Amino acid sequence: MTLAWVVLIASGALEAVWATALDAAKGFRRLRPSLLFVVSYLASMVGLSYGMSEIPVGTAYAVWVGIGA
Repeated sequence: MTLAWVVLIASGALEAVWATALDAAKGFRRLRPSLLFVVSYLASMVGLSYGMSEIPVGTAYAVWVGIGA
């Protein structure tokens, strides 16, 4: 397994984190869940971008979304 796959899998897990944090932020009225959302969202997008640099876009996106779901 290459580094791109490892990063992509971690990014998929972070997608679930930021989705949960977004709900917990209650419209960005709560600080900690809002900060968790921002950090995990950015890390997830950067990881997805890195994964797409070595893995075909369709495959990378399907894996990322599938893990996040």
